[in-house]
Amino acid sequence: MPSKPQKKRYAYGKRKRKETNLLHFLPLLFVIAIVPLIMRGTVINLTDLEQSVWIGSETRFDIFSYYKSIWFVIATIAATLILIWLHLENYLTIRKSRLYYIPLMIYSFFVLVSWLASEDVGLATRGFIEIFQGFFVLIAYALIVFVGMNMVRKEEELTAIAYALGVVGLITFIIGFSQWFGFDVFRLDAVQRMILPARLSSLVGNLNFTFGPRTIYATMYNTNFVGSFAAMMVPLSLGALLYFKQLNHRVYAGVFFGMMVFVWLGSNSRAGMLGVGTAIVLLLVFMTQDLKKQPKLWGIAGLTIVLIGLVMNILSDGLTFFQVSNLNPIGEVERVTSNQVARFEEVKLEDQSLIIITDQKSLNITYQNPSILFKDLDGTPLTTRFEDGRVYLDEEGYESFFFIIDTTNALVNINMYRQSFNAFISAEGFLLQGVGGVSNVIDTPRRFSPLDGFEEFASARGYIWLISIPMMLDTILVGHGPDMYVVNFPQRDFAGRLNGFFITGINDKPHNMFLQIGINTGVVSLLALMSVYGIYFLDSIKRYWKRDYETVTDYFGVVIFAAIFGYLVSGLFNDQIISVAPLFYALTGIGIAVNWLLQDDSVPNTPISKV
Repeated sequence: MPSKPQKKRYAYGKRKRKETNLLHFLPLLFVIAIVPLIMRGTVINLTDLEQSVWIGSETRFDIFSYYKSIWFVIATIAATLILIWLHLENYLTIRKSRLYYIPLMIYSFFVLVSWLASEDVGLATRGFIEIFQGFFVLIAYALIVFVGMNMVRKEEELTAIAYALGVVGLITFIIGFSQWFGFDVFRLDAVQRMILPARLSSLVGNLNFTFGPRTIYATMYNTNFVGSFAAMMVPLSLGALLYFKQLNHRVYAGVFFGMMVFVWLGSNSRAGMLGVGTAIVLLLVFMTQDLKKQPKLWGIAGLTIVLIGLVMNILSDGLTFFQVSNLNPIGEVERVTSNQVARFEEVKLEDQSLIIITDQKSLNITYQNPSILFKDLDGTPLTTRFEDGRVYLDEEGYESFFFIIDTTNALVNINMYRQSFNAFISAEGFLLQGVGGVSNVIDTPRRFSPLDGFEEFASARGYIWLISIPMMLDTILVGHGPDMYVVNFPQRDFAGRLNGFFITGINDKPHNMFLQIGINTGVVSLLALMSVYGIYFLDSIKRYWKRDYETVTDYFGVVIFAAIFGYLVSGLFNDQIISVAPLFYALTGIGIAVNWLLQDDSVPNTPISKV
């Protein structure tokens, strides 16, 4: 009897591993090298909800952010699909790490829930104008971490990432150099034709940019975000300078380091200065062995910072060092407290009266057709005097108050304690001009009382934080939704704004990335994301403490650690923004991968003596 044919057996676990190549890395490299540089003009139609808090028109022109968000999502999806394909085709195995995956999934889950529960799902999908960090962008942040931590497996890939960082750094320097010295390339017609589509060609030569000479905004929308970018790039470029040993390589690295220092100081961002400063301190702490081995090189790096800073300070008439001096928190507190004249405690409307209460003199303005009466809180009339088109109050303590009454427009311009705002007379009573136009709506939000009196701290961040911190009481589990901070912030808090903010200026960001995440997608999502960094930092401390740095992986790992730390420190004062955050999250995944490489003895690394 013939024997049964044997089934062919496949040793799936023993298949020969295929080799990845740099083509597989193109989407990840695109996120690092290209996304921060993308600029393309477009006109965005505002949703009804956006129009309710925005001032101006039904559309908004954008050139910095919208297409960055689109291309970042596309590149991240491509990178994720490639990673899955590489896993299925046996090029690599997706690493098992519940320590990182669980918090990333928790973060993503609450992004999803907050998105679905948001007041305007469509707006939360696209993201608020000028920010554009909607649902897909926030999910892409988690995905690019996942991609980075799984794609990087060998030294050649780290080299490609270093070149990508070189590209984004070099182009940012070239643009920033032109801006700082007053011949901004974006003001050139030829460049504007490149960044404007044909349908907007009429705008060529008519684009106006906010910032003038002696500051750098590059392609990143605002100088503060250039500071966050520099908080990563300065320590990364310093690592290249310390790693290379061949003279020509070291010269190139030194020049690049100088470029990144120029971008850093040229941004005039105090948050960026703080971020870079703490990143360098971290490197000094963790690279003591390297400092002992090559003290001259460390000295050259320090001298480079000093010399570039001196030259820039001279050319900017002291602006550079002025920004450095403003990092002193004691001096900032003294400036804020000494600048206070009176504290506005409440602004309210009652029938035909506008009542303004301060800790000094308070005021009741009442309209009795056709007269406007000025009284104190007890209802006692105040003596008025008309002079040079202004109404003054002659009572003691009210001498600095004055009012401009425009009967044609039913307008009363109120000036007291160095603050000014407009009230309009209507049949229903007074209407106040604020965010969103003229209305009788007045917000009275909860306040974080320890910050009372410090509203002007750090360019009015004190006021923004004073209001934003209590907002998280409503978003412990579920946030207001991606990019929905702006429509949930109490924009018509007149008393608070009179203490340290613009009456009519919209506040669209909390100027703190941790508050931004906690309010938009919930405190749980924030804690989940921060646990990723906590785990990564603990792992990095273990790996780099008193390490003897010899290989490219050693140097790459510790400078990414410092770059991530520097960015998070700058994030205490800066928001997460599409111009810089994709690079940050990509580096986070790469940093985790590098730490794993350091525990894998099979990974070849080039010692510094060969470079």
